[in-house]
Amino acid sequence: MDINVKEYIKSVNHDPLKSSDFNFCKFKYADSKDKFNNNILVLFHGLGDNPSNFLNFGKKINLPQTAIVALEAPFPIPYFDEGTAWYPSFDNYGELLTSASPYRMQGLLKTRDMVSKFVEELVNRYKYNYRQIFFFGFSQGGTIALDSAIFGAKAAIGGVISISGYLLEEEKRLGIKGCQEKWNTINKSVPIFITQGSADETISVREAQDNAQFIKSLCGEFNHKIIPGKNHNMVSSQVETRAIMEFISKFLNIRNVKLESMSNLYELSK
Repeated sequence: MDINVKEYIKSVNHDPLKSSDFNFCKFKYADSKDKFNNNILVLFHGLGDNPSNFLNFGKKINLPQTAIVALEAPFPIPYFDEGTAWYPSFDNYGELLTSASPYRMQGLLKTRDMVSKFVEELVNRYKYNYRQIFFFGFSQGGTIALDSAIFGAKAAIGGVISISGYLLEEEKRLGIKGCQEKWNTINKSVPIFITQGSADETISVREAQDNAQFIKSLCGEFNHKIIPGKNHNMVSSQVETRAIMEFISKFLNIRNVKLESMSNLYELSK
């Protein structure tokens, strides 16, 4: 009989995150509802949104044994006080920046460094394993979730879920070889799941499939699901929610609390 040893090893119930340990970024945090912080889901909001809204979303999906933390994007948006961006998205006249602008990539690299530092704090200070860390992002936040997991983290994390978000066009133009030469790190074993609306007016299905193909060429476990009738918005249907839960449930580290409480259980160690 095959036994999944990981499930029976006693795990550390990780401490709640303290903002004082992360003076380089802002975030909203909540412990797992079941009080077992065995995994952590890092949330990346969309352009112009804020971490409070995304923290509420994280609470609603209620993943077992999973703490949630919603990061705040670091770049202000001109003439807009209520939300932020993950990289410069508008010029001083309020016009949308295109892939021809060097500011987008420069900003993305700064954000990548910030997220990488955040992950290292989770690993070194809070003793999370890389595989216990998961990213979830919407649109521009999905871009950052993908970029940081593939190119920024020092090791492969547990998984990435992106809602209508892809790598930047600038990265796609570099190609696999160009990305490897420029940044050295490509975490090819990160499981990735992307959902895309068939009625998305921001990213067409054809464009999305082209972007997805590039991401697939960088990684191993990859899934791209088209949601019929959906526009460019957050998770809004049972079909999409179920697909997301099915994906992440394959990779969450779940403690067997009943087994751990048995008096004759021996803790396995390396």
